[in-house]
Amino acid sequence: MKRAQFAMFLDEKNEWHPPEPSRQPMSRGDKIVWCVVVFNVLMLCFAPMGLVLFRPAVEAALAAFAG
Repeated sequence: MKRAQFAMFLDEKNEWHPPEPSRQPMSRGDKIVWCVVVFNVLMLCFAPMGLVLFRPAVEAALAAFAG
């Protein structure tokens, strides 16, 4: 049974040739969607840390501009 299932991937010398993957290249729209999703996930992860790290600098800058 297994031989019958995989016979289409065997050549004349009984050497194994796996099937070629049938993946289509990503379209431009798919790439844009992936970039937006990755950017949003990174912002959700790192924005709170950035707010904590840069809060003293932001407060100092606001105090300097406020007088």
